Amino acid sequence: MMLDSFLLALLTLGKEVKRMSEILEMALRYSEVGITVMPLHGIKEDGSCTCRNGSNCASKSKHPMFNV
Repeated sequence: MMLDSFLLALLTLGKEVKRMSEILEMALRYSEVGITVMPLHGIKEDGSCTCRNGSNCASKSKHPMFNV
């Protein structure tokens, strides 16, 4: 049973890595043609923001990951 959970976790991680790789590839393509790319915070499974304010964030998934 533990091996099944481990294999499922690896499969999920592999899909996430592929997805992140595709996002990075598209961001680089946009950048190459002069479009500014700015990473934004996202939404966690529980509905909270990925920023340090979490569920108390007033702009969930609508603000940059860094200050400009």
